[in-house]
Amino acid sequence: MSHLLRKRLAELDREIASKRRKLFKLEKTRSAVEAELHAAATYPILTLPVEITTEIFLWLRDLQPLRIPRCRMSGTIAVAGVCRAWRAIALATPRLWSNLRINFDGIEHKVVLKPLWVECFVDKWISRSRNCPLSLDFESRSVLHFTDSRLRHILHRYSSRIQTLSLDIGYRDPRPLRFDWAEFPLLEKVRLLCHSHSDQDVDFPRPMNIFANAPRFRELDMQSSTLDTTLLALPWSQLTKFQGHIKNLDLFTLAPNLVEVKCALLPNEDVFSTTMITHHNIRTLNLDKDCNLIQPIALPSLQHLDIAKMDSHELLEPFLKRSSPPLASLSMQALKGPTGNCFDHLCQCMALVASTLEVVKLCKVPEDLTGISTISGTFPNLRSLQISLRNTDHESGLAKLLDFLYSPRCTLRACKFLWAESPFLDRRAFAGTRRGTHKVDTISGHLARLVKGGMSVYIGTEDKNYLVG
Repeated sequence: MSHLLRKRLAELDREIASKRRKLFKLEKTRSAVEAELHAAATYPILTLPVEITTEIFLWLRDLQPLRIPRCRMSGTIAVAGVCRAWRAIALATPRLWSNLRINFDGIEHKVVLKPLWVECFVDKWISRSRNCPLSLDFESRSVLHFTDSRLRHILHRYSSRIQTLSLDIGYRDPRPLRFDWAEFPLLEKVRLLCHSHSDQDVDFPRPMNIFANAPRFRELDMQSSTLDTTLLALPWSQLTKFQGHIKNLDLFTLAPNLVEVKCALLPNEDVFSTTMITHHNIRTLNLDKDCNLIQPIALPSLQHLDIAKMDSHELLEPFLKRSSPPLASLSMQALKGPTGNCFDHLCQCMALVASTLEVVKLCKVPEDLTGISTISGTFPNLRSLQISLRNTDHESGLAKLLDFLYSPRCTLRACKFLWAESPFLDRRAFAGTRRGTHKVDTISGHLARLVKGGMSVYIGTEDKNYLVG
């Protein structure tokens, strides 16, 4: 019996050896076919020049903030993990690692508790940027999650290389970060979001030094619903661009070199000044809410004015009269004047800048387009006009629009008209050409003819230009 079993085992061994030889041949053949395939096939993305691939990576790096660990990856880490070729390109591109965005509040608490784990990660990331200037974007609202001392250590460690800094600390006090203890020789732009817990916290016992050692500091975005920025000991005379909330008009005297300003008053504050303030360098002014800010100031160099909300046009005319600015663009809310026509009242207010005005944007026009033809005669250099209508009286408004655009005095090269709903463009209208002849056509047909003549026309909603379907 045993000799039969030994014979059977020998047969099985021979069969296994035969199968192994066949498997070896199949694997060898497969390897050859795979090598031939890789030699013949190319992946288009891998054939791009390294310079183009690098630019794509640089564009991807800002898509998502970094979460530590294993949450949402930033664009830099994602592309570096695709293949060896991409990883080599990523590691060989210092600029790819010069931007770092971290939400410290999104880091798992057990990871934060590990001594220096987060700091080592930041060091490793920034070490790959070599000597490139840094752009840091940190969000750390909870002092109990990531302490002031740890955040201060990171900021001070790399202060000599920071060029752009964005810091959202919520209701944390910015003073413990001690920006006055560090040198910031490359710092140019700062975005700081912070608030205070109560009105008493706003009254600091002394001005808070912030970025006093930053000779290239030029742009400040200070977003706070309670903190008075003028209580900060900033290098105000260096600033050329400011965005944020203000408590009073001290900004316009503290920062004489400002060129661009976007601001709004702190809640429950009002502007009262018995002295007229003249600022000679501001060229762009954007008021988020309060048009009353222009009442006690004069801006003789102003070129671009954007007023998001106006209760009345009464402040606009005296402001332009005392400033006499070379205003090139105006964006504002259109209000009814004494005659009930917003265009007549607007033209009357803007007579002092009619010779320089090229771009006008009007929002919330409270009526149809009656009186729009007065714009052509008032603004001889107007090139672009955008109007957002509040109502939906499309048919009468569109007919007046055609007459306005066909007018020989119309100097527009581009116009944009926005309705809350889809405009009715299939209605037929009898309208004239610039040569004086008239023709019956649909409104869309008339507008297409104007476009063919060289005018850029947008008419529809925010999402769709119905002229082009």
